[in-house]
Amino acid sequence: MSAEERRTVCHRDCPDACGIIATVEDGRVTKLSGDPAHPLTRGFLCHRTNHFLKTQYSPARLTTPLLKRRGAFEPISWDAALELAAERLLDTRAKHGAVSIFHYLSGGNVGMLSCLTPYFFSLFGPVTTKRGNICDGAGLEAQVRDFGVSDSVEIEELLHARSILLWGKNVVVSSPHLVPLLREARARGTSLTLIDPLWQETAKLCHEQVQPRPGGDFALAMAVAGLLFE
Repeated sequence: MSAEERRTVCHRDCPDACGIIATVEDGRVTKLSGDPAHPLTRGFLCHRTNHFLKTQYSPARLTTPLLKRRGAFEPISWDAALELAAERLLDTRAKHGAVSIFHYLSGGNVGMLSCLTPYFFSLFGPVTTKRGNICDGAGLEAQVRDFGVSDSVEIEELLHARSILLWGKNVVVSSPHLVPLLREARARGTSLTLIDPLWQETAKLCHEQVQPRPGGDFALAMAVAGLLFE
């Protein structure tokens, strides 16, 4: 059977849904490469996704549920695992109430589970959930307080900015898909500034880096806020 190329997107929980061209042979993905037609990533794939197939087809990858018995993990069927989870949940709800169950969900490679699990626990509960977020909660709350809604403009709008401030953000490592856009913005005349106590590769993209003492960026942020209010 000849190889076939299929266009898809990355499964990771990044905001850009990087385009992927997957080479499929006999029902098995044998190669991943960036999709040059993707408007943002333009053929780029991060290190993790470039090496994803090593994990996907690793002999050490878990492919079945495991249950710990007598100090050792034993494989069980999916039906048995679901039955056990249902039994434990129902038993806990009956004995202690649904609020005794803590439903914790954050980011990661969650896919549709991020929509289905809250729906399930809203019908099963109400259960206890977390308040806030260990990841982007502060940024989302800032957007709500500033604009009344947690919503962002298209990332391509950065090309029309007169000034871009990267505050503690190492885009070369954490948002490499943003690098070509920042370079293009700079070429158009946009001013780029980085605020970070440490020197990092992102500084090479910027006209200036402000390096407050570690922990001193809070005072800097309050000073900036004070000037804005004035």
